[in-house]
Amino acid sequence: MYSTSTVGAALLLGLAAIARADDNFGGYGYSSSAVNISARSVAWERAYNSSNATGTITFTGYDVSLPWPGKPLDGWTVSATGVDLSKLDDALRAEGKRRVIGDDVRIVAPSSLYKQSANSSDAGRPVVNAHADWVFCAWPWYLPPAGNNSLQNNPDNLPQKPDGSCGQWLTDSCIAALENAAKTAYEFSSLQGTWGQRHKCKSLDVPSVCRSGYMSRSQPITDRWGAPLKYLNGSSTFQDGYSLDNRYTPEDQKAMWKTITHSYRPILTLFGRSNSDPNAKVEPGFAKLVCLRAQEKGEVNEPASQGNNGSNGSGGKNSATGVSTSWVLLLTMVAAVMALH
Repeated sequence: MYSTSTVGAALLLGLAAIARADDNFGGYGYSSSAVNISARSVAWERAYNSSNATGTITFTGYDVSLPWPGKPLDGWTVSATGVDLSKLDDALRAEGKRRVIGDDVRIVAPSSLYKQSANSSDAGRPVVNAHADWVFCAWPWYLPPAGNNSLQNNPDNLPQKPDGSCGQWLTDSCIAALENAAKTAYEFSSLQGTWGQRHKCKSLDVPSVCRSGYMSRSQPITDRWGAPLKYLNGSSTFQDGYSLDNRYTPEDQKAMWKTITHSYRPILTLFGRSNSDPNAKVEPGFAKLVCLRAQEKGEVNEPASQGNNGSNGSGGKNSATGVSTSWVLLLTMVAAVMALH
């Protein structure tokens, strides 16, 4: 069985890749090249759809089809889902694809905002009817290292709240400080991202009021191009995972899986105002922090100290066998090992 440092090395690969993944939206999601299997691929979608570990919350966002500042709109969702590709078919292996226990995070607009896309590259899939006044940012937090119980962020194995509240893990003052910091944590560029976006989401420093426990050891994703609003349509917003090879034993994979399904994941969202002037001061946007947990279906909530390791299975949403499918988005706390560009 490999040590925590060995598992940590796998996490570092994922983080290094996500740091340079700003141009890998691919139409339907930010993809980590450590995962090396596109979020748009049949294999990824099949594993996503058969997952038995998903956390989803609904929150009030904004009607981005209207000019700024629009109006609040219910029905936005954030979900985190495990993706088990620990076994690959021969065709994928021949293409050089790597096995992965990964995760897929999707921030999705209400279907009332969709319109049919005229772009042939969207293959007939509807997109969000977003007014040019709006931009969008999201900061998912790194998961704690796998296989180290002393660094786990949810030792009491608490389930997520139905409304996505972070109150059982974070203080009200911490939540307010994070949301306040995010309101102006975006900027504009004279350049364009792959999908035409000109806004970037800046790094966030965890406020001092949050610097205890998990928040003191972890940071959200660092700067990158913002997400194109039109693709918050049910497609992958973020993709990451543990890249597997023959070094990793079933016990290592269980440690990864346990971290994925037992950890809570803060995700901070921001609806901001667009500006064509890259030097202009940004207008404070609308920020919201939610906390998710991709809890495995049928799991009994026992404190992690009691040794509940999850099923480590490859079953679908109605089973729990094999190396199960859950989410590992950005996994440890080493921020930018590789340059953003």
